[in-house]
Amino acid sequence: MKEGFIFTKKEFTWMIILIIIFEFILALDSNKDFLFLNLDNPWKFIVPPLIIFISVITKKIASKYFCIKIEHSLWKFNRFGYYLRSYLKKPFPIGLIFPFALAFLSLGYVKPLTFLQFDYVNNKERRLMRMHGDYQGRRYEINEADPGLTAWWGFFSLIVLSVIGIFLNFKELALWPLYYNFWNMIPIENLDGMKCFFGNFFTYLVIVALNLIMLIIALLVFA
Repeated sequence: MKEGFIFTKKEFTWMIILIIIFEFILALDSNKDFLFLNLDNPWKFIVPPLIIFISVITKKIASKYFCIKIEHSLWKFNRFGYYLRSYLKKPFPIGLIFPFALAFLSLGYVKPLTFLQFDYVNNKERRLMRMHGDYQGRRYEINEADPGLTAWWGFFSLIVLSVIGIFLNFKELALWPLYYNFWNMIPIENLDGMKCFFGNFFTYLVIVALNLIMLIIALLVFA
């Protein structure tokens, strides 16, 4: 992971590709005649880029506090069990295939939003602390709390985005950040939910509860 601009070229490319897929999934509607696409409200198509960029940028900012450097990529499935022989020779690009295929085959009734994962390494500040013996209240090495709390702030940023959507009376902006959160809160391989679950279980329960409360409120507001 190179130091420098907030996004790497590869990271930015994947984000754009997955935003396009997100747009397609958002538009799918089995009640429409034109390729099952619902194009009634064009303003809703600003929601996917807002969700992706706000989530990613928030995690980038939070990661600096937790002394890690993160890079987002396509969600990949690496293994199907707990033994060494269970690892795949090549990671399966599940974040590209699963959401698109399931949304299309279900005609929009099921809309998975599990696109991205992030990898992490020590950032320059932690490397310098370790080199010079300057602790400054931080651990010398990464543990599971660092990526877990970084993921937590990504979830929280989308809850705030949902609150803004409610105040703006913008239904898609109020609901879809919460749907995106719930899909990514699932504690399975490499999703943010797994990092948060194993990083700090209490904060994981807090963010799940906050997301659920906000979803109930949003559904009541737009009922």
